[in-house]
Amino acid sequence: MKIQEVLDVLKNADWDTNWSRQIYDVEEGLEDKYIRKDREKSAECQIPIKHRRDWIILWEIYGKEMYGTTNATPNQRFHLENYLQFKLQDGLKLDDDFEKKCYRYIRNAALILYIREIVFKETAESLKPIAEKVVEHYNNDKDFPANSAGKLSKS
Repeated sequence: MKIQEVLDVLKNADWDTNWSRQIYDVEEGLEDKYIRKDREKSAECQIPIKHRRDWIILWEIYGKEMYGTTNATPNQRFHLENYLQFKLQDGLKLDDDFEKKCYRYIRNAALILYIREIVFKETAESLKPIAEKVVEHYNNDKDFPANSAGKLSKS
């Protein structure tokens, strides 16, 4: 599948799937929540903190306006569209193979499951065991870094 074909699919795609939303909530969304909380503390005691994910900040700057929404929650459609636009600005072409040039490098479990369901047309039911493993992976140990379940989501 070419990058242009993926962008075409995204024009009418849902913002998230059930699985991508659940995984975002325990993966990058939870990480972002903790970073924001640490930022409040660090202002008082001057301790270094982690940086937020670029795509989440871009959602806050541009995403709501692009989608005409007041929904404060970033979504995987925006994530994938921005990832692809970045890759195109960095030298990829619309007729490049999406799986070979992009998908194989993605490690974010929420985005991977979104792609599998929306772009590759896998059913939500077929992805259920994988999604449940990913959610369990993060729920069992809150110290797992975001994106540590990427391999699980491609299995």
